[in-house]
Amino acid sequence: MLPPPGPSLAPIGVALSGGGDSVALLHILHRLGYRLHALHLNHLLRAAESDADEQFVRQLCRSLEIPLTVKSADAAASGANIEAAGRRLRREFFASARTQQALLRVATGHTQSDQAETLLFRLLRGSGPRGLAAILPVTREGLIRPLLDLSRDEIRAWLSAEALPFRDDSSNADTSRLRNRIRLSLLPDLARDYNPAAAPALARFAHLAFLDERYWTNLTRRLFPRHFAPCPLAAPGSALIAQAAPLRRLPPAVHLRLLRAALDHVRLPGPELTFDHLEQAAALLHSGSASATLPGATAERSFHLLRLARATPSPAPYSLAVTATGRYPVPGGEVILHQRETGPPPATDADSPRVYNTKGSGLDPAILDQPLRLCNWKPGDGYRPLGAARSYKLKEMFQKARIPSWERPTWPILWNSGSIVWARQFGPAAEVASSAARAVCVDFRPTDAEMQSR
Repeated sequence: MLPPPGPSLAPIGVALSGGGDSVALLHILHRLGYRLHALHLNHLLRAAESDADEQFVRQLCRSLEIPLTVKSADAAASGANIEAAGRRLRREFFASARTQQALLRVATGHTQSDQAETLLFRLLRGSGPRGLAAILPVTREGLIRPLLDLSRDEIRAWLSAEALPFRDDSSNADTSRLRNRIRLSLLPDLARDYNPAAAPALARFAHLAFLDERYWTNLTRRLFPRHFAPCPLAAPGSALIAQAAPLRRLPPAVHLRLLRAALDHVRLPGPELTFDHLEQAAALLHSGSASATLPGATAERSFHLLRLARATPSPAPYSLAVTATGRYPVPGGEVILHQRETGPPPATDADSPRVYNTKGSGLDPAILDQPLRLCNWKPGDGYRPLGAARSYKLKEMFQKARIPSWERPTWPILWNSGSIVWARQFGPAAEVASSAARAVCVDFRPTDAEMQSR
């Protein structure tokens, strides 16, 4: 968890609330010879008591000659769940301090007792297997928990033997909070009536779950790039796409973890994902066309594809005046108008709107003298593409061409007044197509990211 102390070792951050566990952690690491930097976050929740905790921490660090960073942040100001807001503020504070102070790790004073309480808390809330690993010994964010094998009673006994003072948080006696009821009532009942070693047994279960989860994490990391790729037309890191059938064929234990990893990659910070949310996403693997709204993300199935994306507003409509040949940027790429030699028009097919040949046919050059606009697709748009015997709605053409639903809102269409003269992939309209040797050709060139994802 930690390398041996030495002069070349970067300092270790210590999350120091002033409570017994964090005070013990500070003293133990200090006596072992580690260079330390204490971190105290004043949540401003207990008025004078919170300020007294801060003063205690300042005095303790002065006495041990340990540098200290203090930050005040009102956990109640967000209006959300105070405990969740407090966790988020601490994570942000530790991450910022780790960067600014060049800390190797940030150590927290979580104990075996905290582990048992957290396991019960998550179990009662319906957590999945990953959540039952509870408090991790080491996290990706650089947090470590050196006291996780020691009970709270053992820590208190050591503090008493060493005559080391600490602060008591009065909010720990508030039984309106589930976690406190678990600590003050449920765990003592389990130890008294069922197993005197209930807390160590629960902590051992959490450790085994952690070992299992580490295996699954490594497996998921190897499988992830085989199933998920960046989604076309999306900002980098904001959306992933997968073939539904290969994911569906994987055992549920695997595809649920892959879905969680994908959602963690794209979604906005906020409420935690639950097992129910993962099941909503997994259900789309078996549907033809459906969607689900998840915390900070959306999941959508279209044809054979599953898309997981960051929750963002719908794409804005666009309308660009086209006055000459050239390049016109649109979401996901650019539309290019240029004059060149064309081939013969394709044969007419009365039953299919998919007959198109954007590279072999084009528009009458006189079209450039008309008022042209490049716009995104809207429901109800339709036209007769070159080679088709009748008009089709773009929606029908999308269906036959299997264009995913999330690509359609920004699909580029070239208009002349109230008529469509060209659409991406479906080519020029029959009424304005050129049979001359020279014509205005319109092509769509996707961005590099979209090309790589196809």
